[in-house]
Amino acid sequence: MKEQSNNPMIILVGPLPPPHYGQAIMFKALADELERRKFRFRIVNLAGCGKDRGGRATGWRMVE
Repeated sequence: MKEQSNNPMIILVGPLPPPHYGQAIMFKALADELERRKFRFRIVNLAGCGKDRGGRATGWRMVE
């Protein structure tokens, strides 16, 4: 398998558990697989976005 370090950075935007529900579990599985395959990525975690941000995903999530 070719070394992944020359690939661009991937930005994943989605919810991570908790809370544990389908979308968050699958998003975590994707992140785990990318890490296992040594891809370079960052996560913008939207979990709780609806509760503490009134349902809005803002640019501030990128810097938290």
